Amino acid sequence: MPDYNLEREKKLIESKMLLDTFEIPKRPVTMSAHQYKKKHGTSVGYAEYKRTIKEERAKWDKLYKKLQRLEKLKVKHLSKVSLSDEALIQAQNEAKETGLTIPEILAQWIEQGRQL
Repeated sequence: MPDYNLEREKKLIESKMLLDTFEIPKRPVTMSAHQYKKKHGTSVGYAEYKRTIKEERAKWDKLYKKLQRLEKLKVKHLSKVSLSDEALIQAQNEAKETGLTIPEILAQWIEQGRQL
């Protein structure tokens, strides 16, 4: 039986990323037994804490792992692109005319080139 709630959350995350209003949260990290005892004063409940963090990590992996890999890959490839001064000036002018940002203009150019 497919998990419809998980699919719904994935679609919601993807739509937020399209709007550039979403940042991928960091993967949950487990405190060591010493850190847990120092924070809570006792080590009672540490096993339950580890179990809950393990479940959160599994959920994070299902939701965000692929998106995080794609973001890293995109940043890696786009950081290698060098833009000429003329292209930057043209992008700034188009951004002023259309009201978009420079990265949005560059993304449009890339998409148009891909479609040709």
